[in-house]
Amino acid sequence: MNMKCKICGHNTELFDKATILGKYEIKYYVCSHCGFVQTEEPYWLNESYSSAIANSDIGLIYRNTILVNKTNLLLKFLGNVQNALDYGGGYGVFVRMMRDHGWNFEWYDENCMNLFAQNHEKSRDHYDVVSSYEVLEHLIDPISTLSEIFRLTDTLLFTTELVSDPVPKINDWWYYCTDHGQHISLYSKKSIEVIAQLFNKKHYFINGIHILTSTNIPVNKIKFASDHYWLAKKIFNLKDRPSLLNQDYYEITGKTI
Repeated sequence: MNMKCKICGHNTELFDKATILGKYEIKYYVCSHCGFVQTEEPYWLNESYSSAIANSDIGLIYRNTILVNKTNLLLKFLGNVQNALDYGGGYGVFVRMMRDHGWNFEWYDENCMNLFAQNHEKSRDHYDVVSSYEVLEHLIDPISTLSEIFRLTDTLLFTTELVSDPVPKINDWWYYCTDHGQHISLYSKKSIEVIAQLFNKKHYFINGIHILTSTNIPVNKIKFASDHYWLAKKIFNLKDRPSLLNQDYYEITGKTI
């Protein structure tokens, strides 16, 4: 029996099967309305998350370095960002690096141990911005989780690779990640637009980062700054923030660096 789409509720169609974790043959379904791709109910996740970060995710450090630079630029244009949360923050690498850039980020992840952002776990009920990078494809119930996120913030930054049209077969797209089986929800451009409408948000896609927000964002200025940062820094008065590294070290040790 076909499943209902977890994004828009329309019927889905079985379009492919694959072997995950080297031993389980599972079914993949595509939504006939919004193009969202989902697996059958993921009974294998306890095994998939025996290690929260898959050993094949060798791009984690590089990806965080790139995302820190892009997010640092975005936040300078988003206005008065006093606090932020990284939802699904993994080992805390991104939070630590953003704090090093002067942004008051906190960490949350129910599946992973916080190694690098200890003492900066989620402490608020509301944040100016929430980031959730490479998380949405892991969600069993995307709408429920997004509802939780939008109770915490009005502005969500996220990344995920989008399903193309036509939908690629499992063996034709690396992002299905059948080696670890953690990617169970794959989004099309239309499914992201459905999500934006559902939560009454505007959808922007800037320099590889999706933004869902009620705020008007100066897209052209951000793209210009991305290509010509030092010139934009003078034109738009983009100031670097003082790092929180020394403050955080003092809170832990009572000493300054």
